[in-house]
Amino acid sequence: MSDVKFKSYIKPNFTIIEEEPVHHKKLDIYYRKNSVDLKMIRECLKHYSLIDFLESDIVLDLGANVGGLGKMICDKVSRVISVEPDEFNFEVLDFNLSKYENCTQLFGAVTGNNDYSKVNFSMKDNANSSCAGKITSKNYNEKLIIKSVDSYPINFLLEKYKPTILKIDIEGDEYYIFTEENLNYLNQNTGIILSEFHLSIQGGQNGKKDLRKEFRNFRDNLLPKIEKDYKVLSIDGVDVTWDLWNEHFIEYYDCVLII
Repeated sequence: MSDVKFKSYIKPNFTIIEEEPVHHKKLDIYYRKNSVDLKMIRECLKHYSLIDFLESDIVLDLGANVGGLGKMICDKVSRVISVEPDEFNFEVLDFNLSKYENCTQLFGAVTGNNDYSKVNFSMKDNANSSCAGKITSKNYNEKLIIKSVDSYPINFLLEKYKPTILKIDIEGDEYYIFTEENLNYLNQNTGIILSEFHLSIQGGQNGKKDLRKEFRNFRDNLLPKIEKDYKVLSIDGVDVTWDLWNEHFIEYYDCVLII
């Protein structure tokens, strides 16, 4: 799709970002200087360059950050739908992708099946936020800046957009997607799944979150039922598939990518 179409486009005024993002000429993408944007964009280029995207692909990008994946593939695929709950990230994401006719950006959080309730997130008090942390009764404290965002139930997104490729980076909520209830759809309708799996989320605004129990359940009970070939990569791109079924894996890794 080298002939990707552009919308009639007027550069938006940034309403919540105090310092306008800078343009990376080589990557042709905007990012915030004092943030991890560029690091995350480069991770996208490293991890997802392994995938052969097709012109017919519909890509659902859950946890899109500032649009690194969308910018990388928008001229290669049929459509990209990006979902992002952090308002600062979303403003840069929308700036990066709004001009492409085959890109749709949704501001909100991914939730479990049929869950349309608002989702409370903690936000940093500046525009260099790189991700929002979901608030629960366990991590609430009165010092957090809390904002509510709309929710997009995963079954709604899957049924509406019918993605052939599903990319997931939603900070531990991936376990709401990989459920017995969704397995049939994922097997029959989604060609490729690219997902970060968090075993532990360290520090940050909401403290440490241990997800090893959730990952063990996914690995032992759900992954064998997913009818797709896969590799397991460490965050630095090393193939660690050989170690997946060992206890060492659960104890050692905090986050891995399964593609």
